[in-house]
Amino acid sequence: MPTRLHFAIIFALCALSPTGVFAQEVCGCNDLAQIEYRIREAKVTVDVIREYVDSVGSMELNTDASYGRSMNNLQHNLDSFADGSQLKPGNPGGEQAHTSYTAEKGCHTDWPLPTLGRTSVSDPLGTTEVWTGWAATDCMNAATDAHEKVHREVCEEFRRVHIPRWIFLKDKLEEEIDAYTAERKYLLEQRQRLLCSCDYYSVRLKIDTNRTPMRHSIGGHVVLYSTVHAELPHVDVPMHINDVGWMKGDSEGVMRGTATSFVPGGPVSDAVDLSLEFHISASSSASPEQVHTTIQIVTKEDTNRTGGKTLRTQGPFSNDWPVDFSQLDTAIVRNVPHGHGSWTYFSATLMVAEQYRDAKAANNKGSTVGEALNAIAGADHTLVASCPQTK
Repeated sequence: MPTRLHFAIIFALCALSPTGVFAQEVCGCNDLAQIEYRIREAKVTVDVIREYVDSVGSMELNTDASYGRSMNNLQHNLDSFADGSQLKPGNPGGEQAHTSYTAEKGCHTDWPLPTLGRTSVSDPLGTTEVWTGWAATDCMNAATDAHEKVHREVCEEFRRVHIPRWIFLKDKLEEEIDAYTAERKYLLEQRQRLLCSCDYYSVRLKIDTNRTPMRHSIGGHVVLYSTVHAELPHVDVPMHINDVGWMKGDSEGVMRGTATSFVPGGPVSDAVDLSLEFHISASSSASPEQVHTTIQIVTKEDTNRTGGKTLRTQGPFSNDWPVDFSQLDTAIVRNVPHGHGSWTYFSATLMVAEQYRDAKAANNKGSTVGEALNAIAGADHTLVASCPQTK
């Protein structure tokens, strides 16, 4: 059957201009990846323009041609940045907004229609090429508006002193540096706010089945258990940000599994059903490089021999485990007592919470929140923001 190729244009516009939607906190928890990418891109932009300013003559005129050469140089560097970036861009390509003066509107900012992107979609009759609208998010538009606000203020000043534009190129480029700096400042503030308020992290607690998980003393004999499997592999403790800068959370569950018991020097006995009930709470003092966490494990142990002989039921037993996390997704192991002569190896891991691991911004563009948090931790050696602490 020959391939049928047709084109469709699909996009909806709620408004032609995002004017009026820029509240101080339009950026939400899922916007973190786009914020982080743009923070890094804006830094490269400022550095490149600054270097270009240092290379041009102080008397070089600000013409369309000279300004265009500086922007071509910038675009070349931004393309190289995008190719090597750990994160993907969340904004569509091209100019995000444009500020100018007209007699009708005065100094104002125009917002372009969504950029169209082409994707291929399979259907029963062949391949359809679908053109979809790629609109920037409210968060990214707010950052762009912080940029354009600088241009609007310069425009108003030009109107006041009756000058149409900068005479020298250096002055025009300095304006661009100021605009990108303002945009980046807004995004840094939003990133700080989100890292200090969104429940991005959880602590995963699990029995370390690679080690002997339990030891008992029964009738003067030491009995060791080697876990074969666990029906509940782990318990996640969501770390909610409380009191701005302190993370707290709690969870509970039952870990059950099958163990094989034996007396050292003696024969291997029957399989044993192993059941541990947990109530886990954690509180963390967060600093940029380290999360100091105290995990309280309250366990109630119920271990029965399948042959009918009950070993015993113990608990509840409370144990505090102080642990310092210095990186994500790295397990820290400790043997935790939970009764007289009884203990179990646990591993604790600070990780990105499940709901954010694959989350993206509203336009579904760019990287995930999980990828952004790992990029922040890797590049800035920052696990969480250094949040102000309140009582």
